[in-house]
Amino acid sequence: MKLVSFVLGRVTSIDLFQTGLKKYQLLSEKDQRALLLLTGFFALFILYFVIWAPIRGWSNDRALDYYEQKEVLTWVRGNISRSSHQATVRVREVDSGSLSAQVSEAARESAISVSRMRPDEKGLRVWIDKAPYQNLIQWILELEQGQELMIDQLQINQTDNQGLVKAYLFISV
Repeated sequence: MKLVSFVLGRVTSIDLFQTGLKKYQLLSEKDQRALLLLTGFFALFILYFVIWAPIRGWSNDRALDYYEQKEVLTWVRGNISRSSHQATVRVREVDSGSLSAQVSEAARESAISVSRMRPDEKGLRVWIDKAPYQNLIQWILELEQGQELMIDQLQINQTDNQGLVKAYLFISV
């Protein structure tokens, strides 16, 4: 209560407030009532559009973000065993040397001549000196979608011959 009386005492001591109060008292009773209603309306308008609507919009956005993240978490939890299974399958493929065979077979089917392959513990490095661009793209799609291999690095450079490119790929496990 002391705070309210302190604030009212401070507001009533302001000259602008005193001038406005005198003008308000000079109005007829009907005009005073209309001014009070209009002031109440503007106070509610400001309260809603300056305070309530932005807070409500922010709250709705955060709730939407929460539900989207919850959905992603559910998806990740549902696919974690699948991804760990694929990772072990890929490791076995590199250990057995079949990754090189898979890449070579897919290259031969796409009419791509592989210049050099170098396996290491993280995957397989592949160099191609000259290949038609369209064949290279089809081969890359076959590796990623058909063979389910992951290409971590890809560098394609133009050669002097029209339509032929050279490429470097790093296929990881």
